[in-house]
Amino acid sequence: MVTLLASSTTASTTQGQDLGVPIRLLKVQDYYGRRAFESSGSLWFGLYEINGVWELRSSRVSIDTVTTPRGCTPEATRVSVDRRQEPLFLIQGLPGLSEGRIDVAFVGSAFVDPGRPLELPLHDSDAYRVRAQGTRRGRPGDVTFADYALLLEHGTKSQELAELGLVEAAGPNVVFAGDLDRDRRLDLIVDLRRSYVGHLFALFASSPTRRDSLVVKVAELLVSGC
Repeated sequence: MVTLLASSTTASTTQGQDLGVPIRLLKVQDYYGRRAFESSGSLWFGLYEINGVWELRSSRVSIDTVTTPRGCTPEATRVSVDRRQEPLFLIQGLPGLSEGRIDVAFVGSAFVDPGRPLELPLHDSDAYRVRAQGTRRGRPGDVTFADYALLLEHGTKSQELAELGLVEAAGPNVVFAGDLDRDRRLDLIVDLRRSYVGHLFALFASSPTRRDSLVVKVAELLVSGC
């Protein structure tokens, strides 16, 4: 038997629990136009792969406006860090984060096809998995899925992460799965875009949840396409 859990999408207040400091998600890159990110010089935790091991490292973020004469907009907002290596993501405000090694189940870009769940083994517990629902449409090279939704499962529990409706096969992707805050439960970063244009990264964390939930969405990062 699988128990279906409710999912919340509130960033600063989760299922009645005030998380205090806002939780933010960021990537090192240029963003089209002027973006209102956290002030330059602020401290974040970066997710770095160092000698084949994933670690959280404190990183100071710089945010600048640069001209882009041949870009999609005249100006762009540039996010950079005080380290030579670029992190996979930057996270700020999530309780329980500290420097050091973390356990990771998956890093990449995985579209979850209905009927083919993505297995995510973590620690010695039962594997987590991300399962998709939806109806395949179109022809090879132009495939879409109607009524598409993503669910996270662990043991007998199942929780809907997102209900996205009509999506392209190059759309939503799981990009990171691991234990960010070392509570021995899975945290996820999922790109919830519906097509191949732009990105909508969402951070799903385990630590702010109630006992009957697996994760809750605590932050989003919109990256506009050209």
